[in-house]
Amino acid sequence: MSYGTQTIIDGLDGVGKGVFAETIIEEIRKAGLKLLDIHPYWKKHREHPGLEELLDYNVIYLSEPTFYEPSGSIIRDELISKKNKGKYLAEEIAHAYALNRSILYEKIILPARKEGIHVLQSRSVVSSLTYQPLQAKLNKEKKITFNYVKNLPGNKKALNNPPTFLIIPTIKNIEEIMERLNNRDKKDNAIFENYEFQLKLKPLFESKRLRKLFEEKGTKIFYPDAGVSIDYSREQARNIWGKYIKNFLKI
Repeated sequence: MSYGTQTIIDGLDGVGKGVFAETIIEEIRKAGLKLLDIHPYWKKHREHPGLEELLDYNVIYLSEPTFYEPSGSIIRDELISKKNKGKYLAEEIAHAYALNRSILYEKIILPARKEGIHVLQSRSVVSSLTYQPLQAKLNKEKKITFNYVKNLPGNKKALNNPPTFLIIPTIKNIEEIMERLNNRDKKDNAIFENYEFQLKLKPLFESKRLRKLFEEKGTKIFYPDAGVSIDYSREQARNIWGKYIKNFLKI
């Protein structure tokens, strides 16, 4: 049995990660593959599914931090909530994300991939490598650098099991990002959703250092333009699926 692939979609808040994920999910289902969206399971059970519950599926779709599982809920509802702005250090948040990630890899991602199940994922260690060093810089927490975050145990685990594909949608106009965030129904109310932070975050996602880190591990990286239109984003997602991801799924 071949090792399952992992496709990660990461990037700025409001850049359109969901459009790319939804389009790839549509293509997966069109190809006749069985996909499990783990989010409803988390919402219902407040815990991770066991491996035996994943074996009937070809692909699983998940996100970080886990929306409804306890450790992920603490990150979203407490650590990065706007209501608690300034209460928690970037160091604390970095460690929380890394621990949540370590659990997710041990409970779902690594067992699934070992069984040949493919993983489609929104958010990842890429966000930790960009968000927390910037947060720390703005907070003047000198200790929390790119290399510090990279070497946290949960992040090392993710980097030692690198994704097959990494999709980082980009956009030229940060004002458009803020307009999308203000207009969308789903409100995360995260401390990072402001113009100044996202403006400084953009070059970190597009940096040579980040790209080199993953390319040296064999990851194929894409930087599609998410600033044209939703239809164009969908077209790019279908191209990535058809030319790359589909071939690795051997269908």
